[in-house]
Amino acid sequence: MKVKVKCFPPLDDGDSCNFFDATPYEINPGDKVSDLIDRLDFPAEKVSRVFINGHKAIPAAQLSDGDRVGFFPP
Repeated sequence: MKVKVKCFPPLDDGDSCNFFDATPYEINPGDKVSDLIDRLDFPAEKVSRVFINGHKAIPAAQLSDGDRVGFFPP
C-alpha cells in the first residue's frame, strides 16, 4: 500500500517530504497518520494540521492505499 505525502514549509526537507512534489511512502494495513508522522521523524508538536485527500484529519485517522496526505506546521 502507498500514500503520497506533501509537506509545507518548514517541514519540507526535500528528502523525506517535499512541498512541490508529493513523496510516495509505503504503508502497512492499519497504519494511522501518527504512524506516518513517526516514520517521517517529525516531532508531533511540529505538525499542526493534517489533510487526507483534501479533508482535515486527525493523527488517529487510518490511512488507505492511494491517500494523499498533507502536513502543515503551526
